[in-house]
Amino acid sequence: MNEVLHITKKKILQIILLVLAIFIPLTIFSFSSQNGETSQGFSRKISGKIVEITSIGQDLNEYELAERINKVDRVIRKIAHFSLYTILGITIMSFFCTIKMKDKKRVIITTIIGMLYAISDEIHQIFVPDRSPHVTDVMLDTLGVIFGVLIVLLVIKVYQERIKKQKNYPSLIDIFFDNFSEVPIDGIERAIDTFIDNGALNAMPIAASINTIIKTGKD
Repeated sequence: MNEVLHITKKKILQIILLVLAIFIPLTIFSFSSQNGETSQGFSRKISGKIVEITSIGQDLNEYELAERINKVDRVIRKIAHFSLYTILGITIMSFFCTIKMKDKKRVIITTIIGMLYAISDEIHQIFVPDRSPHVTDVMLDTLGVIFGVLIVLLVIKVYQERIKKQKNYPSLIDIFFDNFSEVPIDGIERAIDTFIDNGALNAMPIAASINTIIKTGKD
């Protein structure tokens, strides 16, 4: 019975992470499907607000204001690229952490998938009005994926070390990341088991769940 429940929890975790790993590329695809005018219009609104706030007290003419908005807009768009692909790297790497394989293999597969999607995304923009592909965007997107992978590895490592040194009862976050082993798949499964067993995923009020977790930690 426990083994069946364990497998069920693992499958649920895999499905959630897989859905997230699919949802992010779809979000990126929807942004890339916007024509140049729509895409730039959205980012320029943000850039305009930033310039408006940072230029208070400065006497800028129309040309200088437009130039500053253009510069900020370029930075905003690059940050958006990097951030979206960082999230993509996090979700894909997290999914592969539910599958038994070496960390090195997880990193390589996640990076390759992210890079291939970045290439396909730039190719897609060839067919979108007023959009064009950029090799630099592929490089930036790939770096974002790698950064996301590093975040996942860092979080796992930090909580592994924290659990080893822990003396007091665990907090809510500690219980979720409790008992990470050197192999992320085992740690994630045990974390989910502990989280569920302590009532944090039950339909009871949040306060009652936290209270149960604290009591368990003290025991």
